[in-house]
Amino acid sequence: MTVLPPLQHAIGNLIFPAAFLITVVVITLNQGYLPAAPDTLWVIGPSVAVAVTGTLALSYNRSRVFFVVCGLAFSLLMHHQVMVDGLNEFIIVGLVPANILLITIFRERGFFTFTGLMRMALILFEFAIALYWIGLQQPLPNVLLDPLAPPFDLVLSYSPFHQTATLMALFSLLGCIFVMGFDNTPISQGLTTALLGMVIGYGLPVDKAWEIFAMSSSLYLGAAIVRDSYNMAYRDELTGLPHRRALNEQFLALGSRYSLAMLDVDHFKKFNDNHGHDIGDQVLQMVAMKIRQVGGGGKAFRYGGEEFSVVFPRMSKEDAFYYLDEVRKAIQNYEMVVRDKPREEEEIGRIARQHRKRGSFRTAGEKVSVTISIGVADRSTDGPEAEDVLKAADKALYSAKKGGRNKVVVTD
Repeated sequence: MTVLPPLQHAIGNLIFPAAFLITVVVITLNQGYLPAAPDTLWVIGPSVAVAVTGTLALSYNRSRVFFVVCGLAFSLLMHHQVMVDGLNEFIIVGLVPANILLITIFRERGFFTFTGLMRMALILFEFAIALYWIGLQQPLPNVLLDPLAPPFDLVLSYSPFHQTATLMALFSLLGCIFVMGFDNTPISQGLTTALLGMVIGYGLPVDKAWEIFAMSSSLYLGAAIVRDSYNMAYRDELTGLPHRRALNEQFLALGSRYSLAMLDVDHFKKFNDNHGHDIGDQVLQMVAMKIRQVGGGGKAFRYGGEEFSVVFPRMSKEDAFYYLDEVRKAIQNYEMVVRDKPREEEEIGRIARQHRKRGSFRTAGEKVSVTISIGVADRSTDGPEAEDVLKAADKALYSAKKGGRNKVVVTD
């Protein structure tokens, strides 16, 4: 059974947070085996971690992370406050996670835009209401804390929290996981991790558990900002592949033996003219997906436009030929369904295009397929410098195009 791509993304994005949180749980449960930490660490450590991550969020203009950090800071303030029964838990386990879900759904709009200021006003308004209720010192009605009667409360009876807080935390977590299936970024992953960390830290009946998870969740959010910034600098947004800047750095890490392939989508400009840029983007994503699956330890990059590169460390161009030809065949045989309606100019020219010569792509109803041309060179025979190998691979790519396209050409 095929798993839907958003579900695959969500499951994949849970691997690192789950591993991180499990590690923190193990550390928390085994504090006795670790060197004793000074008491000041537990007093100021969480606040310092929150301040560092908040500063990073401001510096990198990540308003969503900053809003969640505000929620973490408010939770730190509320955790040791003397409140009526259930109110502390309702705020930290219910209200703050619900806000994290809302923030995760938000699109990034910056701080000092109208949207950003309105979001901050909403969060501050909620905090003000919570502080007002704390000041009243009025107990929360039982119907709000535990609204479910038997037998509907059976499953929730295993939770360490009241029913409403448990349901709000579960709903918020599932919502964040769902969003992660569509927002495949380190930021969404970090927001979900912060939510889980807060709930686990509050509910784990171990000394210093709250402080440990408050610090670790804040630091994970800070790391998510750094990872997201790295991806923006080194990864192509459309295809998800590392781009040319990352390729240049890869050259610095390669040894004395490697091969380099340059790949180009055949007649891509004509394809864009006939089908539109949206379909062209889908084609580039499909081609990138196939190139990413190249065997032999090859690492794929988007070089620019419709051009891609693949680096094979410690491999000759003759050996790389086999893996590249497999990719070429996979792309040639892949038929992509075009779901968008034809543009008006496409409809007008449809009859004329039916009589065009067979080129490097074909249409069959609502399906299209493309081909690629590939040139490959290696360091041992084509030059000692990366620039020499790149020029040789480009020359081989030109030969592949001149020789009819849809083929792999190895330098002489």
